[in-house]
Amino acid sequence: MKNRDRLVQTFLDLVRIDSPSGKEEACALWVKNHLEGLGYRPTLHKGNLLLKIKGDKEGPKILFSTHLDTVQPGEGVKPKIVDPDGNLVQSPYSDDAIIRSSGDTILGADDKAGIAAILEVLATLKEENFPIPDLRFAFTVGEEIGLLGAKSLDKEVLDSDWGYVLDSSGPVGAIIHQAPAQDNIRIEVRGRAAHAGIAPEAGLNAIMVAGQILTKLPLGRIDAETTSNIGKITGGVATNIVPERVVLEGEARSRSLEKLDALVAQMQDIALDVAEAFGATAEIEVDRRYPSFSLPESASVIRAFLKAAEGIGLSPTVQGSGGGSDGNIFNSLGLPTAVLGMSWQDIHTTEERISVGNLVRIAKLVRAVIETCAEEETKW
Repeated sequence: MKNRDRLVQTFLDLVRIDSPSGKEEACALWVKNHLEGLGYRPTLHKGNLLLKIKGDKEGPKILFSTHLDTVQPGEGVKPKIVDPDGNLVQSPYSDDAIIRSSGDTILGADDKAGIAAILEVLATLKEENFPIPDLRFAFTVGEEIGLLGAKSLDKEVLDSDWGYVLDSSGPVGAIIHQAPAQDNIRIEVRGRAAHAGIAPEAGLNAIMVAGQILTKLPLGRIDAETTSNIGKITGGVATNIVPERVVLEGEARSRSLEKLDALVAQMQDIALDVAEAFGATAEIEVDRRYPSFSLPESASVIRAFLKAAEGIGLSPTVQGSGGGSDGNIFNSLGLPTAVLGMSWQDIHTTEERISVGNLVRIAKLVRAVIETCAEEETKW
């Protein structure tokens, strides 16, 4: 990467822009203005920022996608660049220099590292005019709160043959070809209220019943491709009232829909049976947030990536994942889409970080994939 300082500066500019989910407008406008300054013509579509570029080589139409939003605490990010010992460093930056926040917010590498890498490749394209096929770019909103921006798009709008989402915690060089479906689960347990000091025997403690349900639910790692979790409990009014109502909220995921359906059915049966045994009731809601996907390793989207990664000296791997991304939605539209490893660390925490070397490698890899897909002698 000839201009790593420019790439790093673009990334620093991006993470300083507040863009928590639902408030991505400022970041979208910054990226839009940046692209227009390079001579491109992006458009806004239902909050998402889209860009189409006509290629000069025959080949597939390739989509690259990242998301604009970040999780909280992600406002007022103050990035800093340090060496492995934590000392502040200045440009020129070495590969082992680490970009992190000041420690009271996330960094936002998820997914602004992907945005910065794409913008650097597009800047280099204007400077060097290297060969490209037709390219498509999607900068989506609401990814962190249910893939909302991706869900607002359709295959016609994306207008691509296959795609890559820059949004996995794996190493640069890893490509995700399988990812799980996710069901959100809400269990509302209802008991009977009573005064906790005067007539506790007249009540039925919903929190106690919910606790019994929790002891029986299969939680955590179920098998290599299946997990479940209860992550939120709400209920009760005051310490002197036997609680009448409590709500358990969680999720289940699996790369196997058969396993997912069986697990969720088991969790529902447990909740209903335990509640009934105590004379309480349980109401259960299940919402499928996104479907699973599985791409064969022989798919063009995978083969092109492997060739590109090997061409720049990486040792690529094909992996499954336990996380969802916009790629789940794009695959459900019939658009084969794989997810690329980004080598960020401790995302969604105040310890989030990424090395300058990995940021540079991401940009190099995006360019390599573009050039590989433009090879006329290859029939993908």
